[in-house]
Amino acid sequence: MSATPMHISPRLWSPKGRFFVARGSLFSATHAQLMPTEEKASTGVGASAPRLARVYDQRMNKLWDEALKQALASTGAGSTDPPEGNAKGSSWLDKLVAERLADLPKPIDVFRPSAAFNFDDVRQAVAMVERAIEQQKKETKISADHAMKAAAADPFHSFTKNPVFAPMAVAFWRVETTFPLILRRSLLVAVYSHVEHVLHQWCVGLHAEWSLPMTYRKFRDKQPKRPTPVLYLLYLRDQAGIALGTFDSWPEWNALDRYREARNCIAHDGGLVENAGKQVLIEALPHVLVDRSGLLNESPTIVLGPGACEAAVDAAERFFERLWSIYAQDPRIAPRLSAST
Repeated sequence: MSATPMHISPRLWSPKGRFFVARGSLFSATHAQLMPTEEKASTGVGASAPRLARVYDQRMNKLWDEALKQALASTGAGSTDPPEGNAKGSSWLDKLVAERLADLPKPIDVFRPSAAFNFDDVRQAVAMVERAIEQQKKETKISADHAMKAAAADPFHSFTKNPVFAPMAVAFWRVETTFPLILRRSLLVAVYSHVEHVLHQWCVGLHAEWSLPMTYRKFRDKQPKRPTPVLYLLYLRDQAGIALGTFDSWPEWNALDRYREARNCIAHDGGLVENAGKQVLIEALPHVLVDRSGLLNESPTIVLGPGACEAAVDAAERFFERLWSIYAQDPRIAPRLSAST
């Protein structure tokens, strides 16, 4: 059995800096190699996770040793024993890794919002939720049609003992209102919360990389009470020196700030919007309305229609594109980006 050599894939960025993992990265093996059929059978279907993990790790160690022998043989070493003359603290493995790394382009350690906020994955998650909602609606309609036809075909059917229309109304309310309300609200909160997470990671990362004199936390504690994303952008502008200017006048910022208001109402007050000014701001968002009918609640309540979460993702992406276009022109960043092209 053999494993196929491959190059190390360096991480472009991480909050703690880039790093390399030699073992398991220099050589790859398929899952079928790592857990052959006979070993799957020996572990048993009901095997515990720790036991499966041990078997998996044993197979990985074996493959590593075999692949390493092949690699050394191809370079003329022919042995897994440390070569003579190595300096103390160095090993044949260190040398092998160094040789592989020397053949790779240097990674550019620049924060990229699109790497921390994978918009394609978020859009796929939203699409999955919307498909689930539509599928549930179809299944409910089929079930309702079946119940009505069965009742109509039975001349002795008792609608008192076996009601049809009341349960049907409850089922349709759930799939048309309750389930979409819960799922879309959860998605919107997740999308906006991740925007703040990425901004926070940006602040923390630049403090470490550029040795900024003040951490974000200390900067925040000295500021008057302001919305959290405002504090992040102020830190990037005033402490990191990124030329964000009057960011609160950007159309991208205004859209994001409206999503902040919607998110806060959903997260902290069940979607209720008592303030008339906030109602106007939130209703300006695409596919979002504030229900005042009293059916959902006595107070005005946020309702997210189909397309609302997709529009939130689009707004987040436009916001980060604006930030990135300014950040990429910073004299501390632009030369490094040019070197990578």
